[in-house]
Amino acid sequence: MHSTNTRNEFLKLRLQGLSFNRIAAQIGVSKPTLIAWSRKCHAKVQSQETTANFTRDQALKLSYEQELAHLDIRIKAIKQELLSRTLHRTSSEDLESFLTHLEHRLQDLEVVKKTTLCPSSA
Repeated sequence: MHSTNTRNEFLKLRLQGLSFNRIAAQIGVSKPTLIAWSRKCHAKVQSQETTANFTRDQALKLSYEQELAHLDIRIKAIKQELLSRTLHRTSSEDLESFLTHLEHRLQDLEVVKKTTLCPSSA
């Protein structure tokens, strides 16, 4: 009869994805015995795998959420810095480009205003 520690070690190694051959060599239990243990505790292994996968997925989600929050903070900080700068630091070329962009946007908004907010009577 094998100890509870040996069986627990088997489960731990199996959850890590090790093959029966490798586990047999590592803990000194025959492959047929390991297969029998696996069949007996299949539901337990599945439950532990599901729990491990859920925990991993939650950790990844949290990591992504933290990274997104960090990026959002950095982007806001850079935008605030850009807004706080005076235009005299900006090159003429950049100012002209910015002006052109603003003028086009203004024209687009005026067209929308005329067509949707104040439709002409025909």
